[in-house]
Formats: sequence, structure tokens, C-alpha cells
Amino acid sequence: MQRSTRLLAALATFLPVLLGATPVAEPPVSDADRREITRTLTALEQKWTRVWATRDVSVLGALLATDFVATTATGDLRTKQQHIAAYAQDVRTFSGSVSTEVSVHVLTTSAAVITGLDTVRGRTPEGGAVVDQFRWTDTWLLRNGLWQCVAAQETRLK
Repeated sequence: MQRSTRLLAALATFLPVLLGATPVAEPPVSDADRREITRTLTALEQKWTRVWATRDVSVLGALLATDFVATTATGDLRTKQQHIAAYAQDVRTFSGSVSTEVSVHVLTTSAAVITGLDTVRGRTPEGGAVVDQFRWTDTWLLRNGLWQCVAAQETRLK
């Protein structure tokens, strides 16, 4: 038992090195980079929020990575294509949406997590009022010079 524990510990320590996956420490993010990343990603999130009112789902094509995955408020998983289709198929008319409590957590110069609260207002096809509120978390990566969301999670509050 003790021997197998030591073997597992040794494998956990040296296996990444043997496979050539040596960990590389990320340099700290400068204040200037942190401000620029925050500005850029906040603007991208605002573009995403406006899709509710504009219905321009083409915006999502650029914002979402090919390998994007969303966890919806109902617990469903969606691919990029499914997520865009869900926006396009929504028959409600939205007069606007507002993001508040937005917080950008810059992890590295190429990775960030953003949290916020969206309030979406509109009407059903029958004329009934719609007020949806979601707390969300989006994970962004900088790939080939382009920031894209790779994962999103939302929780319906009302």
C-alpha cells in the first residue's frame, strides 16, 4: 500500500515532464494590460447584450469560439451553433437589455472570466410583458489575436 502511494505520487510529479508538458509560469499581468483587457472584454460583452434587442445573431458568430459551450439556466448544454440558433428562434420582442454588476477577472494576458447580471425587457407575441434576469459567467480566451468566449453559464433569477 505504501509503495503504491509513493509510485502514484512519483507518477503525478514526473509524468507531465516525461510527456513534455512542463508547466510554464505565466508572468504577472501589468496594470496597463489589465485595464486594456478589461476595456476590450467589457465592450465585447456589451455587443453580446445588445443582440437581445437588435436580433443580429451574426455578432455571436464572431464572439463565440468554435469550441464554445454554454450551460443554460435550465441546465442544458449548448454548442456554439445551438446557442446562436436559440437566440434566432426566440419569438419574443426585446426592447432592451442592461448588464450590471459586471466584473472582469483577468487571469493572464490571454484568459479572463467575466461575471455580471443581465436584465432583459420585452414582449411575448401575445403582448405580455417579459422581464428576464440572469446572473452569468463567461470565460474568454485570446486566440490568434482575437478574444472569444469559450464557455458561458447562466442562472435565471426571475
